[in-house]
Amino acid sequence: MKRKKNDLNMKKLITFLMILALGAGINLQASQPIPSYNAHCYKDANFQEKHHDYDGKDQKKKRNMIIIVQVAGPSGDPAPIYITPYSLDMRTVLGPYVIYSGAGTITVPIDDRDWGVIVQCDDKVYVTVTIDDGGGSGIGGGGNL
Repeated sequence: MKRKKNDLNMKKLITFLMILALGAGINLQASQPIPSYNAHCYKDANFQEKHHDYDGKDQKKKRNMIIIVQVAGPSGDPAPIYITPYSLDMRTVLGPYVIYSGAGTITVPIDDRDWGVIVQCDDKVYVTVTIDDGGGSGIGGGGNL
């Protein structure tokens, strides 16, 4: 019984350290605003929503973060592209989602808090990140990969 409890505590500690490391990395990176259109990225890119208007009481409003990735030039064998959406208050980290074909669209349901997304890749890519609030303010198209 004691061993199971120790294993559970170790798993919690590892998860906490991973989230802490992600948070530290996010804060050290320069961020690009959401929405961003055809932003040229290589290795790591951080996109953040800048002070989305909400009252803080009703966080049940559903929105969609739309991330479109396209390889910037000719590439031999496209490397995987990792997409990790996160809330700016660091309470929620989604993904990572992986695009294997070198190009694609991911639509992630989010709530009414401020959000960001980290894109990690080994190829030079163009990234478009928008948020659709249900009123058609984002760009359309594409489903989940």
